[in-house]
Amino acid sequence: FKVFPNPATDHIQLNYQLDGTSAAVVSIYDVTGKLVYSENYGTQLTGTYSQNMEVVQFDACAYTLILTSSQGISGR
Repeated sequence: FKVFPNPATDHIQLNYQLDGTSAAVVSIYDVTGKLVYSENYGTQLTGTYSQNMEVVQFDACAYTLILTSSQGISGR
């Protein structure tokens, strides 16, 4: 998956592809490993997806974004 812009100030665009029908959950962790955001996009069909996420509420620092689906776990 791809996330941009990086660095972000008010929003990020998350683009990902699912090779089969799958639940999709996005989680964001701060540098201490604390979960600061999670969104369940539910079951999605095979295809390419684009999600716009507001991040203005986050302090300026590094975060890890995890995309979890039945196809596996990916991080950025």
